[in-house]
Amino acid sequence: MGWWTDKTHEQETLQGDAPYDILSQAFKDIAREYMLDWNRKPRLRELIRSIEVVLNSSSEQFIFEEKSIELTSLISKTRKRKRFQSYKVGDFFTIPLSNGSIAYGRILSDVQQKSMGMLVGIYNQITEHVIYPAGITDKSFMFPPFFCSDEGWTMWKWKILDHEPIGPDEFQFPKFKLGTESTRWRIIEGDQIIDATAEEVKDLEYAALWSLGSVEWRIEEELIKRQS
Repeated sequence: MGWWTDKTHEQETLQGDAPYDILSQAFKDIAREYMLDWNRKPRLRELIRSIEVVLNSSSEQFIFEEKSIELTSLISKTRKRKRFQSYKVGDFFTIPLSNGSIAYGRILSDVQQKSMGMLVGIYNQITEHVIYPAGITDKSFMFPPFFCSDEGWTMWKWKILDHEPIGPDEFQFPKFKLGTESTRWRIIEGDQIIDATAEEVKDLEYAALWSLGSVEWRIEEELIKRQS
């Protein structure tokens, strides 16, 4: 996972997967408390007000600014969200990179969708302008397939280009490891989770759900590595 610079509304901010994960868990916990006591999730204005109260009471514990500031309010702007982009196994999609170039991926499997997300492969081909799947001539993968969250597709950041059924020999499902030495090792292989030894998991990647930002960071890091 990693950190990156985001430029939104003409302001640069340092962003990272770890803060996203922590905030996401905090919001899930808040939603659970509302559900337990009120049988509904919080409204946006209730969530914003909660953040205001916490930051106003303890802002110096959580934030760094060059000058002393007082938070007076947080403003949320909303608009009607367009329908989520649908996706399925076999879809080709684009991944816009920070330098303006385009990477390409494919949804390979959904056998672990409920527990780990969709299995995705990223092709070796990078272009300056969008090409359709017939133009992707290098269909080897940049790195082994991995599990990916669906935010890139549902939020329309990664556009679906086309769809073709996955062929029986199109890719080999990778193995991933779970656990630790002090607990027990397991391997995810396809739709199976099996016990394993330390030797069997030695060269395997951990099973992890990669977010939109971490996938884009991983691609760009791989490209930098190849140029050095």
